[in-house]
Amino acid sequence: MENNQQQGGWGSQPQSQPGYGPPSQGYGYPPQGPVVPEKQMDPKTKRMIILICSIGGGVLVLGIVALIVLPIVLRVDYGATYDPARSLRSAVGELISASGCRGVVDYADSSNTTNDIYNGYVENCKQAIVDVRTHTGEVDGTSGLRDRELRELWNTYKVNYERLMPVYDELVKIYPTWREFRAADNALKKDDEWYKTATESKMEAVIRPLAESEVESFRNWAKGYKEKYIPYVMAYKQQDLARETWRNTNWNSSNYTEVWNALNAAREAQETALTAWNQWKGDNAVDLSMEVLLGVDLDSSENRLGNFFGKFYDVLNARYLESTMRDALGA
Repeated sequence: MENNQQQGGWGSQPQSQPGYGPPSQGYGYPPQGPVVPEKQMDPKTKRMIILICSIGGGVLVLGIVALIVLPIVLRVDYGATYDPARSLRSAVGELISASGCRGVVDYADSSNTTNDIYNGYVENCKQAIVDVRTHTGEVDGTSGLRDRELRELWNTYKVNYERLMPVYDELVKIYPTWREFRAADNALKKDDEWYKTATESKMEAVIRPLAESEVESFRNWAKGYKEKYIPYVMAYKQQDLARETWRNTNWNSSNYTEVWNALNAAREAQETALTAWNQWKGDNAVDLSMEVLLGVDLDSSENRLGNFFGKFYDVLNARYLESTMRDALGA
């Protein structure tokens, strides 16, 4: 038995036999081949992988940021539009008010309106025109116009704004020109016997604003005033002087017949001049309506700038109140 244990006992190392590795590898382990060195990655490939990973990470970060930021950026801020729109609403109201541009038209030919009051209308109108342009520019491009309905209504307003504002520019130049003539004419005729001190040069000074106007009907009126009205006034003045001379002449004086004939001639000349003036005036009366002088009737519904702005403002006001309520409720 000792001999057997020595030859192949449980504690002895097995002898090399077919199918087994050398004794040094241990019993039951598969044979191991030669160690192969790890293959090194190409530096270009490595850099490419790093770059791709970096880009992918960046895109992911950008995506997360976009999900957070875009709702904020794209949010419609009705308040940003509402504030300047309120100022524009006041300016448009002044544009068409009786104390603004409307007054410039209505009282241009009024003899009961003082120059100070009328000039106040003119200044209010000019300021309203400036304010409408300023506040229209402030509303343009604001966040609330991202709302499609508001944007469409605003675009409609802008189209008519571009069409009508030049008309208001003309209005504030044309009607004060007529008013200047009318005020000078009223000042000349401040009393019943004004004609006694009237001269051709004084009356031509009265008509000068119209004679230098760009409005054809004004220039035409100035021409008729000079050629028909001034001769009539001078004829009336001459008749008055002839009548005064006749009154101061005794009926049995040697020149009575001459004075009488001079009076009759003066009457005839005055009547002829009056007839000519009345006929010309009837045929060439100045039409001060906006449709004639401006080519546009600003009173008609299709030309009322306030109508187009009002439709926009009504929707904006409703949107603004709704958004304010949502913000207050934290919705």
